[in-house]
Amino acid sequence: MTMKRQISVIQPKNLRDLKNMIAARVVIFNGQSERVIRIALEKPELIAFGTLQSIATECSVAPTTIVRVARLAGFENFADFKAMYRLHLRTIGSGAESPRPSPTSIF
Repeated sequence: MTMKRQISVIQPKNLRDLKNMIAARVVIFNGQSERVIRIALEKPELIAFGTLQSIATECSVAPTTIVRVARLAGFENFADFKAMYRLHLRTIGSGAESPRPSPTSIF
């Protein structure tokens, strides 16, 4: 009997933590999941205010891929992933964090 060893990723507290995790290769996105996370980093408002279906359509993937990306990033579910993006937008809206650095520099 073969067992897969599952490595758990700590849920990032904010978008900066997520970017640092990607840069440090703590979490690795490939194929469709990489496309989703790139778009999510370029357009945080899409995740913060979109539905699973609208995000999936924008990324040209199935809604289950969006859920998979959230879990790969260390979130229990899509709602927690979305909440982190909403918090990010509130934070940059208040001037507490600088707006979007180039997401392509972390891949």
